[in-house]
Amino acid sequence: MFSRRKSLCLFAVAFYLGLDHFSFASSRYFNLTYLIFTESWKPGGPILFYTGNEGAIEHFAHNTGFMFELAQNLSGAVIFAEHRYYGSSLPFGNFSFLNRSHFGFLTAEQALADFAKFITDFKCANHQFADSPVISFGGSYGGMLTAWFRQAYPNVVSGGVAASAPIWLFPGMADCHGFYQVTTYAYTQAGGEECVTTIREAWSLIDDISKKPGGIAPLSKLFNTCEPFPNANFIYEFAQDYLVTLAMANYPYAASFLGKLPALPVKEFCKALVTCPVGGSLPEQVERFACAFFSLYNYGQEDKCLSFNDNSSVDANGWELQTCMEMTNPICSDGKSDMFKPSTWDPIAFSNACQEKFGVRPRMNWAGVQWWAKDLNTVTRLVFSNGDLDPWSAFGVLNASSAPGATVIRIPTGAHHLDLRGSHPNDTADVIDARLKIREHIIDWIEAWKREYHPLYCLDY
Repeated sequence: MFSRRKSLCLFAVAFYLGLDHFSFASSRYFNLTYLIFTESWKPGGPILFYTGNEGAIEHFAHNTGFMFELAQNLSGAVIFAEHRYYGSSLPFGNFSFLNRSHFGFLTAEQALADFAKFITDFKCANHQFADSPVISFGGSYGGMLTAWFRQAYPNVVSGGVAASAPIWLFPGMADCHGFYQVTTYAYTQAGGEECVTTIREAWSLIDDISKKPGGIAPLSKLFNTCEPFPNANFIYEFAQDYLVTLAMANYPYAASFLGKLPALPVKEFCKALVTCPVGGSLPEQVERFACAFFSLYNYGQEDKCLSFNDNSSVDANGWELQTCMEMTNPICSDGKSDMFKPSTWDPIAFSNACQEKFGVRPRMNWAGVQWWAKDLNTVTRLVFSNGDLDPWSAFGVLNASSAPGATVIRIPTGAHHLDLRGSHPNDTADVIDARLKIREHIIDWIEAWKREYHPLYCLDY
């Protein structure tokens, strides 16, 4: 059963899919949304397949222009498949996150089975694609899925491009300090030690002010908030998260992937820390920090005040639930090797918080069992690409020795899966080179697949 709508040459189609691939406990079906672009496809051309991540699939399609460029170059079709429990692919509709009995179907394993079943059924229903090799793409969590897709279903996927894929974000696989260390590195590269020092000093000064009677009020006024900050810790966490966002979206041109931002937003933030005017009512570092923060947060908008009341979306609920089940991600800081306040990661406290909010406790070691932990010796036809300025690279595959059968590409000026974005006049030489290398590998994978025997398994009933 298909329903279509067309936007920017992409057809949105609903694919009817079983809810549970691994047991017979549920006979429920749901509609999985996918987007398809076939204008460049010619017989024998590949299917470039995006493994959807934690959000509506249209958002990722609009920010992954490289796949469309490859499709034109390789006479390929493009498909973006939405991840179950995100966007419009909600198995239980608006009740998907209201009943604990629904939670167990939100796993990476079920999502990958969705993708494998979809590709098989799609080829069987559209015989012109029967011999088309499938190349998987994904960024961030989607990149993790692409890596695991190639591992779990090599009979379905010819090769994969796992961009900014933090496949080692799980407990015991990487140093929890790495995330904020790389974030700090991005700010150091953009604004030097002066920028990092000012940010460090701002935290302690904000703490000092907030501890005074009525201290939250002048801080709320300084940050130009629409409503008062609830407490000092909220100010810190809110600002910390946004500084990470700037590092992730530190592209060499204006973009709106993680909100409207100018070109090189980290550089702009550091510059504003120096050029912002000060009024003298509060310490200079705090006034400059608040001014820089508001100027970036409000970029391209006309809001007169800063609103932090985020009405949590369904997608946000989905990812928080996933982190409480199988995507547990320890992140910590020491305040010395990074520009943030010292913080530890407490697995017991985290587990208790998950139990309190969702009624579930995380399986912290399951990913290491299911996805081979750091043993990638048998992985083939995969590209792991990472930008050195991307905080998530701290949990990525950065050395060829870690995955001898795969290809590791590092992009010194790259932010979060910059290489998957469409070409731009401001692209740096290293990201241009990365895309060329990826294209060369894809051509090799396509040729290898066509030399091999891959019979398509279809049923007529």
